[in-house]
Amino acid sequence: MVLCQGSRHQFADALAIARAAAHESCKYDSEAQRRTIRETASDALGGKEPYKWQVDVCEAMLLGVDCIVIAGTGAGKTMPFVMPLLVDETKQKMVLVISPLNELEQDQAKRFRDMGVTATAINRDVYTNALHKEIQDCKYCVLLMGPEMALEHPHFSKLLRSPDFAAGVAAIIIDEAHCIMEWGADFRPKFAELSRLRALVPTGVPFLAASATLPPLALADIQRKLAFHSHSTYLVNLGNDRANITPIVVQMSSANNLSALDFVVHEALNGGNLHKTVIFFNDCDTSYRAYSRLKNLLPENLKERVGHLHALRHKNYKAKTMHRFREGGIDILCATEATGMVCS
Repeated sequence: MVLCQGSRHQFADALAIARAAAHESCKYDSEAQRRTIRETASDALGGKEPYKWQVDVCEAMLLGVDCIVIAGTGAGKTMPFVMPLLVDETKQKMVLVISPLNELEQDQAKRFRDMGVTATAINRDVYTNALHKEIQDCKYCVLLMGPEMALEHPHFSKLLRSPDFAAGVAAIIIDEAHCIMEWGADFRPKFAELSRLRALVPTGVPFLAASATLPPLALADIQRKLAFHSHSTYLVNLGNDRANITPIVVQMSSANNLSALDFVVHEALNGGNLHKTVIFFNDCDTSYRAYSRLKNLLPENLKERVGHLHALRHKNYKAKTMHRFREGGIDILCATEATGMVCS
């Protein structure tokens, strides 16, 4: 049995069961398949060996097994999204990645292209007749999109409903799967309807749900909403504990007591440096007020080292701000949760 840490949800070893069934029906050779997976993934990674758990997930998907991957940011959970496409029997197929943010889609598309896998992000802003034709002609192996695009877009969703097109889908990936519970109830209800995609693709096309944060309640919720069954779902739970991160609780007089954040700039106000910091807020208004406060506390030469980012900002502003943060032009970023999804 594979036990999810901190929960009572038990999963049968679906990978072992699928291997045994495939061996009985067609003399499936697991070791040979895993060797192929390792070699092709290593080539795509520039010689770096994939982790064993990544090979496990890829093998499970190739056997048609639904998967859940719980792993912290930077652990490598994105790599299995495309590993099945590197193996000969599925090389000519495509993977659909459901993502919560346009910026995350674009970032991952670039990573996949750098690995030699054709990929593109599709959303209402970029969807043209020319792009539709390219997708229809299977120019891309990875299509990254939001749930609304997959389920509602008048042209793409119609294309996905075409049996000939859907037959080319090797897997459907739900990235940042915790959004199903956190956003599916009201903010973006299409997240709660993603199981509808199962009816559009051939039987046996696996789903993979990936997240760094799936506590037991969220895990049970995505199982139900994605129609995952414990006896036939392969679970990898690497946990998300980071030894280099120490939690500290600071008491605040109220949620609006932004002066509690002043410690972030104290060292700089005393002649020291600003440190790389992301401060997350539940809403855009509070994040902006905190940004304004911290910026006003700093001397003129450091004001531009504080940034502000949330989903409602223009896409060019968001791209510029994230670039400056990554390249060192911004030290302190006041942001909503969406920013964390594009920060590795």
